Amino acid sequence: MLSDARPEIRRNGYGAVASGRMAEFLSPEWIAQLDSAARASEAVRAATRELSATVQQIVPDAPGGGVQYHVTIDHGHVRIQAGPAATPDLTLLVDYEIARAINDGTATAQHALASGRLKITGGVAALAGHGSALVAIGDIFGAVRATTTYADTSDTIND
Repeated sequence: MLSDARPEIRRNGYGAVASGRMAEFLSPEWIAQLDSAARASEAVRAATRELSATVQQIVPDAPGGGVQYHVTIDHGHVRIQAGPAATPDLTLLVDYEIARAINDGTATAQHALASGRLKITGGVAALAGHGSALVAIGDIFGAVRATTTYADTSDTIND
């Protein structure tokens, strides 16, 4: 879902958010903004030149239904697409609450893993030694974060 609010588009070394419109976290529009930012980023291309891997994320309890998306890294070409990956090297399974907290910067993946709220399957070794590539991709999420909205998941009943 897109909001009509129009924030200032910030440009940095990682590209600008494509439309400047505020996309809801995990929506198809949000995933498309990540993809646009990744494809526009020279920093991501440079950091991922030596890497080939596919990382899939699954958020089964997202508002409106489960969400899957994947990041495909192919020697400098990075795509972020909705849906399951055909053959992921690594799969991350996380609940919506912690996925949101990681995205908005109030939690870390390390904390989620240590607390058992992030489960990883597959070959972590595929990403070993590629810390700079992971940081560059993480910066794409940070660039889009400034224009991300979140579903209201409160259980409050208005009288």
